[in-house]
Amino acid sequence: MAAADVLISSSAFGEGFPNVVAEAMACEVPAIVTDVGDSAHIIQNTGIVVPPGSPQALAEGLNQIIKEGKGHLKQRGRAARVRIEKEFSLARAGQNFIQTWQGLL
Repeated sequence: MAAADVLISSSAFGEGFPNVVAEAMACEVPAIVTDVGDSAHIIQNTGIVVPPGSPQALAEGLNQIIKEGKGHLKQRGRAARVRIEKEFSLARAGQNFIQTWQGLL
């Protein structure tokens, strides 16, 4: 995964939390995703979100990443890693579970 320049997730339906997107981001690989399940929430502004079922939109997203250049790609990748560390770490997940359970008490 760390050898990739960009991850493309072209799901059309049925995604909850696509681990592959988070795994790529943890490796500083930005993602181009379809707006299915939690994909857009996961990447926020670190990658590109396109409508599902549109190969043209995926191609345009990839062209945008290419035109931005390697420097910007590296910035996107670093931002992706920071987002995963901040929002989706095991520590954060534990905090969320505790807050949920406390809210139910």
